[in-house]
Amino acid sequence: MTLFAERTMDRQGALARAFAASPFARVAIAFAIVLAWCALVRLPYLNFNTPDGGFFTEVALLWRQGQLPYVGAFDIKPPGFFAVLALSQSMFGPGAAALHAVGTVSDAATIALMLHLARRHGAPGVGVYAALLFPWFSQVVIGDDSYSFLIAVTTAAMAIGLSDLPMPRRAALAGLAIGAACVVKQTAVFEGAALLAILLSDTRAAGRRAGVVALFIVAASLAPLACVAYFAAHGALDAMLSDVVGVALLRPGSSSDGVSLWRGLSRFVYRAKDLLPVLIAAALTSLLQFRAPRPRAPIPALSAWFAAALAGVFVQHALYSTYLGPLLAPALLLSGFGGAVVLRARPALARGARYCAVAVATFVATTSLALTALRWQIEANTIEDVAAAIRAEHPGGQDRLYVIQSASTFVWLYPLTGLRPATPFLIPLQSMCDFPNVGPRRILEAFAAHPRFVVAGVAENRYNCEVDAASASIEAALRRDYRRIASVACDGRHCAKGEDYGVYEIVSPSAQ
Repeated sequence: MTLFAERTMDRQGALARAFAASPFARVAIAFAIVLAWCALVRLPYLNFNTPDGGFFTEVALLWRQGQLPYVGAFDIKPPGFFAVLALSQSMFGPGAAALHAVGTVSDAATIALMLHLARRHGAPGVGVYAALLFPWFSQVVIGDDSYSFLIAVTTAAMAIGLSDLPMPRRAALAGLAIGAACVVKQTAVFEGAALLAILLSDTRAAGRRAGVVALFIVAASLAPLACVAYFAAHGALDAMLSDVVGVALLRPGSSSDGVSLWRGLSRFVYRAKDLLPVLIAAALTSLLQFRAPRPRAPIPALSAWFAAALAGVFVQHALYSTYLGPLLAPALLLSGFGGAVVLRARPALARGARYCAVAVATFVATTSLALTALRWQIEANTIEDVAAAIRAEHPGGQDRLYVIQSASTFVWLYPLTGLRPATPFLIPLQSMCDFPNVGPRRILEAFAAHPRFVVAGVAENRYNCEVDAASASIEAALRRDYRRIASVACDGRHCAKGEDYGVYEIVSPSAQ
């Protein structure tokens, strides 16, 4: 071996030892492994189209094109996720890849934080248990990348709140993080209240609780105030406050959903059926206040987090499975700590039981994952066929598209065709039903804009909440001003077998 080769190997060995000794390097390697695990779980979902994914994608794309949320597209969610997705689109383009990138990195961040919390409190096995199951539940039960991001930010806030940082710094950073979560989803305010209670219950806050509260509130206000300042500077503050505050407060009791608070409890049981074993274990751990193998286990803090997330679900009347997302992290950690206590007296049995439980849960989740991915893939193909029919007509940059009387997943047609929507009210259900600030009157406004293309489903396949006059007004406008240029059969989740989607073009383009 030459002297040069020996020196090269020595340098490489020194670099390897330095890299292995670096805490940052170890964290980077661990996160890379977790990220790879999340990407593997999401592999069947590369062409996955969620009901809200197309809407999020279009709102972020419009924002990048100068049309601000709430002006170019109506919604009641705060702008946080739209901003993050717009940033992702600048790297991955305005397609599903940008959406999945945010979701994958967010899930990996949540897993890394849960591993850290469990290891810090003396139960690394609990972290592994949570890490194995979280991405499956995130995809199978929740299936919404915006909630993946919300969960990650909320978990970061809780991890800071349970850290060993000096109390003033901890209060400020935890407040900043939970404030960021609030500009993703308003219900994060419940977790914020729990987080403040966790901080105040710490013995190190004794004698300075007023200062802790002040620091926390000021820090938590920074992200919302930044959003207010941005939209005010762009002349869109009234629109944002109207949608995110005014209409959002009307949503839970609106007639379009027709779900009372009491009925929401029964819907919760139905929506949470795939999570019930974990949720029941978490609830029992909270109620019985188990002591973990080591006294540092933060059962009371995790219980407060779990209760706050549960309150957020009930306030929204458990309308959709996605609303269960904030429960995942605290439920997995609580059930893991509770299981560790129950089985700690018999280590061999504990290990066997955990492995069996994880194996069974993974098998069930994998089976559901495969079926769900296939089901959504069928509909994705239908949407692409409709988009191809529109592109075949060579649309121009000034042409507009209107998607109505269709499943929410068909909002993907806007980014797929590159056509801007004819109306700020993109989600078809909201116009077909008596949704706050939307409703059937928005159908007439959309047709009055004379969009070149309209995509509509079969009138007989109605929403449960649909207003009687909605389909009639659509049919009248189509008969009067449009001709059908294509029909695409659908076998997907949101349409009856044999139903077709009509693609219509305006009879007189000059009318635009």
